[in-house]
Amino acid sequence: MTTVPPEELPPPPTPSRPNSARFKLKVERADERFSSAEAASLLREQRASGQRRRSVKKGDVDSAAAAVLLAGWLENNRQL
Repeated sequence: MTTVPPEELPPPPTPSRPNSARFKLKVERADERFSSAEAASLLREQRASGQRRRSVKKGDVDSAAAAVLLAGWLENNRQL
């Protein structure tokens, strides 16, 4: 493992310097306001139909919301 002296590291992210600037990455923003509600609805439907047996926990909703966001991004960025 190679160690880098602290003075050579980029400065940590701050509100005025986000990670995208620190690492020179393209950042796309997503509207997350309805992803949890959509995920909870999908999980309730799965439970009602018998596709899901155990109860729905908050972590399940968070994971499903992340999947909803990713699916939306993939759909919007599909290149044919």
